[in-house]
Amino acid sequence: RTNLHGLTGMSGMPLCLLERLQPDYAFDGGQCGPVDEFASCNTPDCIAMANRCAAEEGLLVAPSSGGVINVAVEVASRPEMAGKNIVVLQASSAIRYIKHPMWEQERVEADAALPVPPDLDTELPVVRWMSKDYVPPTK
Repeated sequence: RTNLHGLTGMSGMPLCLLERLQPDYAFDGGQCGPVDEFASCNTPDCIAMANRCAAEEGLLVAPSSGGVINVAVEVASRPEMAGKNIVVLQASSAIRYIKHPMWEQERVEADAALPVPPDLDTELPVVRWMSKDYVPPTK
């Protein structure tokens, strides 16, 4: 089980379908349905593409979506795909990965560049306004 893809996120849960889709798994020739081919992307390349999407396109995508985009780019670069559209669906955004080590460098850079926000529990803010205290002006 140590050769399972690192992006399944299921903590070692047996995933029969994913195990059968591993790059080194011999396809048994069963029905593929609408699937023309199976492709895969290794974990470092998934993370690299997710970072590239964030840096170059402003897209906050999860590593698994980075893998999908990476495979789509590889498919799109084939000569027989010239002039064709490649559609990629993203399963989720990367908001839950903000604290992930893959963005440690960006987090350190942001921490150095941005001011420390005030701690509103211990510091008095410059202005504190509560809508319940609002009194409209008289005319």
